[in-house]
Amino acid sequence: MVATTTLLTADEYRATGDERPRFSELVDGVVIVNTPNLRHQRIAARLRFLLQLWCEQAPERGESPDPVDARLDSGNVFAPDVWWVNEAHRPAVDAAHLNGPPDLAVEVRSPSTWRFDIGAIRKTYERSGLPELWLVDTSSDTILVYRRSRLDVGRFDVALEVGRESASRHPSWTDFKSTSAHCSIGSPTRRRRDGRHAGTAVVCITVVCMNVDRFSVTMDPELGHAVRDAARRSGISVSAWVAQATADKLRNDLLGAALDEWEAADGAFTEAELNAAARALGIKRSKAVKVA
Repeated sequence: MVATTTLLTADEYRATGDERPRFSELVDGVVIVNTPNLRHQRIAARLRFLLQLWCEQAPERGESPDPVDARLDSGNVFAPDVWWVNEAHRPAVDAAHLNGPPDLAVEVRSPSTWRFDIGAIRKTYERSGLPELWLVDTSSDTILVYRRSRLDVGRFDVALEVGRESASRHPSWTDFKSTSAHCSIGSPTRRRRDGRHAGTAVVCITVVCMNVDRFSVTMDPELGHAVRDAARRSGISVSAWVAQATADKLRNDLLGAALDEWEAADGAFTEAELNAAARALGIKRSKAVKVA
């Protein structure tokens, strides 16, 4: 790690542009330069890849681009190893950096800069209003999670330590599970109107993998074109559209099987029951029958 002795403001630091060393940050006016090791880069890259992949699978999931400067105040410009913003906080397409903190920042431990991560960097993130911070400690295979229980809380009032034998459910994401052994990714969800997080989530620490099942699907060319058009209209990828369509078909099949089982045990539904169900669902039966 290299640290400068001359104090800079955030504007002065940003003005250095390409002259600035790679992997540098401004911490309390001091330029900190660190070269991460391979393990650090593997963990950060894998987490970033999974987040980017999830964000592309459906609209309004925000984004998680590569590291970029985040100007937090006049003396601090950080570049989180991994970061995510929700759809409402997406920066402009031509933005050169973030003005303020993201919705989630992840810092992976480097031996020479860990004291900054758990000290000055954590305190600055907290002061700047960051909703959630993960500090990935590669030496002890744990994740230190700092979060706010409400967006209007002035500090990180929730602190967790996730180890190899435990898992932490992220309050703002769904199905994002994290332990020191593996990572599966789910869906970051929007926060509720009262400021509390909605949904759950999980992260990982040492080995990161995505829990998916890959298929090779063959279909008629005209059907393939129709699927691509439908996915484009929905604003999602073809694989995400096919997965959703498959889930819908499975739900319909399971519902049909459940109804068949019910009728086998209790007799066929009456016309009155079917009409009442149609009204409750807001649909029109193709052959509705009036019942006196």
